[in-house]
Amino acid sequence: MTNTTAKPGLPPLRYAMAPYQYGTHIARRPRLRHPAQPLIWAAVLIFVPLFWLVMIAWFARVVF
Repeated sequence: MTNTTAKPGLPPLRYAMAPYQYGTHIARRPRLRHPAQPLIWAAVLIFVPLFWLVMIAWFARVVF
């Protein structure tokens, strides 16, 4: 597909703008968090390492 409006030797017009010019220049408002999100993060940060520590302890107890 050729762009007939572009001059010879220049890139097509769709590449003429810099990528940062496509977006908006107004800062977006941050999304509202769910009220329980800090509790969920706390539970994840506590129970995920605890799970792996228990698994390591169980493995050590069973194998060794």
